[in-house]
Amino acid sequence: MIVLEYANKFNELDCFCPQLMEFERSKVNRFKQGLRYEIRSRLSSYIFNDYKDVLEQALKVESELKRLDLERGDRKRSRSAENLKDQQKNFKNNNSDKKKESTSCSYCEKNHSGPCLKKIGACFLCGEKGHMARDCPNKKKDDSRPTILADQK
Repeated sequence: MIVLEYANKFNELDCFCPQLMEFERSKVNRFKQGLRYEIRSRLSSYIFNDYKDVLEQALKVESELKRLDLERGDRKRSRSAENLKDQQKNFKNNNSDKKKESTSCSYCEKNHSGPCLKKIGACFLCGEKGHMARDCPNKKKDDSRPTILADQK
């Protein structure tokens, strides 16, 4: 639940416990106790005397956490896109170089050259990520056997 939703619910329900909401300090403490852990933990070093102040600070912390999550997600996506491009290049280079001998893979314990498609989660037919061999868009309709890398299953 986001902080604004929580604050609205908190204010709706305060009429059921007026004795707990008599003093501003107890209202502040009750509100802080109900916040999500990642927000509550960042507010724990502050001393609030006013409900408005704790609400305002909780909203700031929440927006900062969202911003950090977005930045982390962007960095992860860009890194994974770069890794995927590198893996596809390596796969294509290794696939075209058939002179290399096959070696036993430490991950899947099969004999194959190039990167382990099982490890990187790539299709055994075309080597691309995002689908499995049975769903491969490059697969022929009537061909029931994989054509490129049958030894990796």
